[in-house]
Amino acid sequence: MTEPAVRAELVRRALVRRQLERRVWVPITPSPKQQRFISLDVKECLIGGATRSGKTDALLAAALRDVRYPGYTAVIFRSTIAETRLPTGLQELAHRWLDDTDAVWDGQARTWRFPSGAKLVFAYLKERDSHLMYKGSEYQFIGFDELTHFGRVQYQYLLSRLNRPRDSEIPLRARATTNPDGPGFDWVLEYFAATHLEQESWSGPDRCYLHASLADNPTLDVQGYSTTLDLLDVITRRRLRDGEWVRDASALVYGFDPRLNVCAGLPELSRSDGWRHVLGIDYGYHDATALVMLAYSRYQPGIYAVDCHEESGLTPSDVATLVDDWSLRYSPESIVADVGGLGKGYATESTQRYGHAIHAAEKRDKLGNIRLLNGDLQHHRLWVLDGPALEPLRRELAELPWKDEQHLAEHPGFPNHCTDALLYGYREAYHWASTAKPAEDQMSVEEIRLDRLDRDAARRQAAEWEDY
Repeated sequence: MTEPAVRAELVRRALVRRQLERRVWVPITPSPKQQRFISLDVKECLIGGATRSGKTDALLAAALRDVRYPGYTAVIFRSTIAETRLPTGLQELAHRWLDDTDAVWDGQARTWRFPSGAKLVFAYLKERDSHLMYKGSEYQFIGFDELTHFGRVQYQYLLSRLNRPRDSEIPLRARATTNPDGPGFDWVLEYFAATHLEQESWSGPDRCYLHASLADNPTLDVQGYSTTLDLLDVITRRRLRDGEWVRDASALVYGFDPRLNVCAGLPELSRSDGWRHVLGIDYGYHDATALVMLAYSRYQPGIYAVDCHEESGLTPSDVATLVDDWSLRYSPESIVADVGGLGKGYATESTQRYGHAIHAAEKRDKLGNIRLLNGDLQHHRLWVLDGPALEPLRRELAELPWKDEQHLAEHPGFPNHCTDALLYGYREAYHWASTAKPAEDQMSVEEIRLDRLDRDAARRQAAEWEDY
């Protein structure tokens, strides 16, 4: 046998050996869609679509793919521990697949240990900041079952835990499943699929999306299950039966529409008028501190968010310096913040160091304030300026969901620091008291002079354009 033929035979045998190893841990024959999800080496991949379309099987099989490697560690997250133990959940599925194998289950650590030394861990995120518990962790595979039940911050932080030793050949992979519903619908749609909805599936250099249908589950009675799903309302049926990414805005806290509530800049004002500013602050240390500057005018209806800053780990001194910089830039007529608890020390630092008067935010009726703000969003009386500085605020307004269908509290897994700062400043501003510009007989002498100068300048500019 020639040397190339020997090499080819060795490769073939190694491939057969790996296939046999995988069949030990994965006792199913994957569908073509499942097999693609399992075998792809792209860093991030989401398989989303219809319920019961074989996504959970595919996720577990993907996590088990590399257990032959010594030192391989995989973790799969659910949003609650109860979800990991459901009869159709990942933990129960793993028991059905692995109980009769050489893998050993450690119930206290919720970990399967394999003969190679590899591990598969089942975990959950109980609180908004639970992802920070994994700061020192290292995984070669990170999975998320029902990704829309997690926040973007949680997902991207845990993604940073993908790591391996310098000379390791273990691939680094993040895999997720989801139905097109849940509180994280908007961020997952934007992150994975927003620009590719015309395609059933797509793949880029680092990220891909696979659309799963009922037909992709080889063990499902598709016709019978479809008949059951026909009983659902139209939106839910399209999501769960057809796997369509149909938006249901009622699940979001804010009625923010980027097409209607974002503008390039502030309108021009006459010199007899001027912009007034209010600064809202939501203090935090482990959570981010957020500052939002608002602008409004006596004669200009509506209010504008003109600047935003969000950053975690800021000390009272850091925030006091930032507030002073913004005060010099914008000269706000009022600064309002949550001065209870942690915020008291931050506000005191600003007052003692720079003399800023920090007023207590109106927090007694947050739901009422949200309704008022949503009314201004709906009637195009609240705008957020375009540009990178205000991206954190625009994102929260577009993605923050309610905790549940009662709409009494925001979802604890999603950041709300910028929107809280916005609410504080919004309730302090007097934009609702704007009026039509008065006639000259109601204006002061100085206001009349400045107004006439503005009109003269406008006439000269118009004449120059005509001559041109």
